Amino acid sequence: MKLVLYFTLGYPSSHSLMEFLETIPPGAVEYIELGFPSTDPKYDGPTIRRTHRHALQGFSEQSVSETVKCARGVCRKVYALRYYSDIEKDEGFLERITNIGFDGIIIPDVLTDYFHDRSGIINRVREAGLEFIPFVNPSTPDIVLGEIMSTTDSWIYYGLLPSTGIMVPYDLSSVRYRLRNAFPGRRIVLGFGIRSPDEAARVSSTGQFGIAIGTMLIEHLDSGSSREFVTSILRLKEAISSV
Repeated sequence: MKLVLYFTLGYPSSHSLMEFLETIPPGAVEYIELGFPSTDPKYDGPTIRRTHRHALQGFSEQSVSETVKCARGVCRKVYALRYYSDIEKDEGFLERITNIGFDGIIIPDVLTDYFHDRSGIINRVREAGLEFIPFVNPSTPDIVLGEIMSTTDSWIYYGLLPSTGIMVPYDLSSVRYRLRNAFPGRRIVLGFGIRSPDEAARVSSTGQFGIAIGTMLIEHLDSGSSREFVTSILRLKEAISSV
């Protein structure tokens, strides 16, 4: 199983984020998601929301290119994450991030708040030369899951919970059954609610392509402890490789 890491751009600062990225051991991470800070990160939990508020205070898109370059040095692909409520107010955004070097984009609110505009939005992403990564969760209707199969041949991000860092019970056997029927043969990355190596190992038992981690790494970013940061990544990698 592959490891995917999420970071909010500009948190704790652009410089410190790049320093952390440079410490990631080679081969430990498959993809890195870089979230553009938003004033309304509606599907993120309280911890990730805090990173958005902090990052907005000093965020500049000028530093994004260097951050992407750092990320590329330690993973296979780099993806942007941004809400469409922000993208639609930022003319030329998709073309700019293509030029910066992003491989694709995750837009968490497309299949919910902008459902009726989804085809046009997905076409815009493709026309910009980016992979469209569908984001779905337990509340996404099965008919929408079926439609997604025809919108992209890339991986699919499945949130185990309604938002990051909000812990509610979920049944992995039900998740496994649903994904097997909705996305046969597709690469699925599971995220939201994976807060420890033990939980990562448990989720890995579903046999999906990868897991995404974000909230559990923020403590290390806050403390500035790159050693603990690397240790956490290696423990996660070991946990999901041993299943």
